[in-house]
Amino acid sequence: SVGIDPDGGYWVEPAMSTRIVEKIFETSPMRSLATIETISTDELKLPYDADEYSVSTASELGTRSETNTGQIGEYTIPVHEMYAKPKASQKIVEDAAFDIQGYVTRKVTDKMLRTENTWHITGNGVGQARGIMAYNSGTSWLTVQQVASGSATDFTYNGLIDLVAALKQPYHANARFILKRASIANIMKLVDGDGRYIFQPTSVLGFNGQPLLGYPISFADDVAPVA
Repeated sequence: SVGIDPDGGYWVEPAMSTRIVEKIFETSPMRSLATIETISTDELKLPYDADEYSVSTASELGTRSETNTGQIGEYTIPVHEMYAKPKASQKIVEDAAFDIQGYVTRKVTDKMLRTENTWHITGNGVGQARGIMAYNSGTSWLTVQQVASGSATDFTYNGLIDLVAALKQPYHANARFILKRASIANIMKLVDGDGRYIFQPTSVLGFNGQPLLGYPISFADDVAPVA
């Protein structure tokens, strides 16, 4: 009898799958979008040029005076350390049916990557990276321009156009939207005056990788919702 161990149940062991069913965690693709710098110190210094040289009109025989020379600057990005110290017994490492070391390494790496992605969007810069959403709003150096792209609860079509038009032309070649899934759904629900969807979900926007107003979309779970 299988139901009674001493009567034969010990001989019928339940099957153990080699496939682990795992929870899916959403993240943001910041590492794939960012410029990567390899360093060996605890900070990165970057020179910057936010100035310009002046020019003047000239005539054939006129005096040509010295014009203003632009100035350069330097700013520093501090680097923050992240660690994990999980533990496992020697016996389970040696005898488990799974690759425990590989499994733990992969889980830790995934958590570090997701934490890093979150930092680079919302981090406050204290013991962690400073995220792009943590900077003051503005159009001067080291600020982030903010454009009203709708109301407090919804995007509007005109607001999205204003957002795209506010971006300086040299940036358009590499521009992209980073949005939460719910925000993309909000945009896909925009309708015209006759109640027709402005963006056709099956062919134009979002979930199938198509662009929005000509610009690619990246799903980013860490960015703020529409409100």
